[in-house]
Amino acid sequence: MQETHRYKLPIAELFTILELNTIDYESPTTSCHTVKINSGNQYVGINAFVRKTHQTAVYTFASGRQLHCSTQHIIFDRNIPTLISKCNGVDIFDGEYDNLVGIEPHTDTIVYDVALDAPHKYITPNGIIHHNTTLAKVLLNELEVNKLDILQINASNENNVDTIRNKITNFSSTMPFGDMKYVLLDECLDEDTLVIVKRKDNETLLKIKDLDETGDLVKSFNVEENRIEWKTFKLFDKGIQETLEIEFENGEVVICTPDHKWYVEGEDGNNLVVKASELHEYAHILTP
Repeated sequence: MQETHRYKLPIAELFTILELNTIDYESPTTSCHTVKINSGNQYVGINAFVRKTHQTAVYTFASGRQLHCSTQHIIFDRNIPTLISKCNGVDIFDGEYDNLVGIEPHTDTIVYDVALDAPHKYITPNGIIHHNTTLAKVLLNELEVNKLDILQINASNENNVDTIRNKITNFSSTMPFGDMKYVLLDECLDEDTLVIVKRKDNETLLKIKDLDETGDLVKSFNVEENRIEWKTFKLFDKGIQETLEIEFENGEVVICTPDHKWYVEGEDGNNLVVKASELHEYAHILTP
């Protein structure tokens, strides 16, 4: 019978115990040991572990709590997953809220995170509620994808359609080390968003949460050939995320994450890819 122990450990010490402290992982890795973490009302299993170098800062809160973490670490600000660098405060276990009062920037530091199932929450001993690491990377890791077969594009910084297209074209033109190649972009739509799909040869509108990836085809636009195509797809549940509600002049409303990408026309007439949070800087979006 497996013996269970409960500890309060610095996360670096946990990685040492699990023998995960010798390599900087650019994507999550698993452990042969079963580890669970406090999610508030129960202990939930850790699916994968992340260790990498990242820009960090020390965040100080009104209660005196401090958190030294990546500037890209996600916490919950009034129940909304938020980058700590953009938060006003953090949610604390038992319903408390702690206002942010100070930030002290640091240089690049080794940071650690874990990956959990939805709702992706875990609690540290200081009571702060945290959001776990990027789910898409975990899925690629669980599929045992060779790192050389993954192209990760920081789409928040890449705003030119031609630049992104050229990167993907060059990447896909070489032979994969495994069965296929993968391009990782981080963006989401609300589960109730309607999309055009073809199901059993019939074109229909369905909510994303109701799609069947084993049989449905999604209506897609081929930028290279300037034509509409029907494509297969994979669904990824990324749990609770901060979202924006975008309303267009025709009355249509789309709910998506701030980093979700849209095509717009730039000042020079070229097509750009911009984040949803940047749409207010442009007059309209592009459609086929």
